[in-house]
Amino acid sequence: MMPESDGFPTKNRPCILLQGQKLSNPEEIPLSMVGTGTKCQKGGQPIPLVCPGCGTEISLGTCSCGHVECPTCWSTWAHRGSQRMAGRVWGYQEASGTRHVPRHITFDLDTLDWDKAKAKVLALGFTGGVLVPHPWRIRPECKKEINDIASKTHQHRYNVVRGLPDWRAAVYYSPHYHAIAYGKGIPLEKNSDSYVYKVIRKIPTLEDAQALAFYLLSHTHIPTSSRKATYRHFGVCTSQKLKPTRTFKRTDVVKCPGCGKAMVFPGTNLCKEFKVLVQEGWILIAKSRRKSKTRLPIVPVIISPPAAAVVPCFYAEPLQIVQTSPG
Repeated sequence: MMPESDGFPTKNRPCILLQGQKLSNPEEIPLSMVGTGTKCQKGGQPIPLVCPGCGTEISLGTCSCGHVECPTCWSTWAHRGSQRMAGRVWGYQEASGTRHVPRHITFDLDTLDWDKAKAKVLALGFTGGVLVPHPWRIRPECKKEINDIASKTHQHRYNVVRGLPDWRAAVYYSPHYHAIAYGKGIPLEKNSDSYVYKVIRKIPTLEDAQALAFYLLSHTHIPTSSRKATYRHFGVCTSQKLKPTRTFKRTDVVKCPGCGKAMVFPGTNLCKEFKVLVQEGWILIAKSRRKSKTRLPIVPVIISPPAAAVVPCFYAEPLQIVQTSPG
């Protein structure tokens, strides 16, 4: 049975995050998980659509406020973030022409610190990618019960934790980072008891990278302010070393899963439109090597043609068909 909150003991203290506070020691600051704030009034309302051609009716997801703290709408925030994360990581593969795919790795730190995390992941032999901090782990005594509930309800275990009356009682402060990173990493001794880092798996496609990024954002902490991100790119994937040559917004419509025509709102001829941010033609940026006392200019170097380096980065809400009935 999961323990109740016990007044925040010194060891394995549960955490909450307050706006504007610095992430450091759990004894000094409280932390809060994504989707554990106040529920909005907008979320939870499905969007009905009908096909003017074959009459198919669908219900698309829900109306969403898109706020990270909302228990209903946090997934919209995570979806947008995961597209940006994966788009830039995969953009490096297109720009550099490398055949190597990124890997999902994880490592521990004694605190949540971006500078320390970036320094460590580079020291571990990874050249670039994106980092996501996780302040917590599930308490050992709660794992079995949470895993059983997750299996029966077909949810991820952190969705179960998020829905508990007191989710803080089911986790303890154990700061660690996950990364989608390029590079082989330093060799690890076989049969060694010391923990340095762990390679979980390779990420073979852009879609896999997006799915993993969404999962990592689903149980990170709420940003401390508008300028504090919950993920950061490092190494060869930073904006100083990699950028798209073309960025634009595209308007798309929801199409019928049966006949492919544009879906409309019931009783109208209005289509359901959504904006998509597309970034393509990724290039590497190299600094000039000429010696000068002045600041060196940044010269873009195109490694591959823009037409062959199209990595869409979607900001739109995920299109989830809740129910479909043939007309």
